[in-house]
Amino acid sequence: MARIQQRRMKRQRIQTTNKPNQLSKLKRSLLKFFILFLLIWTSVTFLRSDFFHLAGIEISGNSRTSDAEIITAMAVQNGQNIWQMSMSQLEEKILTIPRVEKVKVSRNLPKTLRVEILEKKVLALVPYQEYFFEVDMDGQLIAMTQEVQNYELPILTGIEPLSGSVGEIILTGEALVNLQQVSEALTDQDIAISEINLQQPDNVIIVTMDGLVVWLGIDDYVEKVNILKQIADKLVGRQNEGYLDLRAATAPAFHLIDSKEQ
Repeated sequence: MARIQQRRMKRQRIQTTNKPNQLSKLKRSLLKFFILFLLIWTSVTFLRSDFFHLAGIEISGNSRTSDAEIITAMAVQNGQNIWQMSMSQLEEKILTIPRVEKVKVSRNLPKTLRVEILEKKVLALVPYQEYFFEVDMDGQLIAMTQEVQNYELPILTGIEPLSGSVGEIILTGEALVNLQQVSEALTDQDIAISEINLQQPDNVIIVTMDGLVVWLGIDDYVEKVNILKQIADKLVGRQNEGYLDLRAATAPAFHLIDSKEQ
């Protein structure tokens, strides 16, 4: 009987000792929860404050696409909180601009968005009424312009736009490959030309900036452009007398034409 009473007393002492400990643990847990809640609430309030309201947009990499066109596509305004903007959604909006190939939008804290643009490469300009269309690497019309002098690109002739609207594909297949390869070869040799004519399916014709007409055929463009660079100086002043025939790279020839043929 005495042993039973001792056990009861011992159990009561343990329970009495545990109650303050449990209460202390509960208070510490509540304090931690309150501090965490306070930190989260403070952080959210700070992130939504005027400190992060949009005050400017920094745009780089765009040479032909205007800042205004990019900002309009983004559909953002000064005063919006930059933390409430989705960078991926802004990128998708900018990619709706036909000239833009890639874009990266990021936050430049605290009040600025940074937009990095990579524009599509333009191979040539296609005349259409009083305008010119830009033709990209995919043979697509990606923009319209009247400022030809700002491009330093050749005029593409022998191809007529069907609808005359941005988004139309005017070149495919072998014609597109020919334009791509000729453009690359001319760029590598740093030769500026004024015109590329694709009217003949078996002969690409180019016109140099000083008016020399060159027949390239439809192959070996790198070799032929290299030959052109070597002999072009020898034909200065004779541009109106005939044309340079490089269809056979091993037998370049300058063909004279009379005034009637010209």
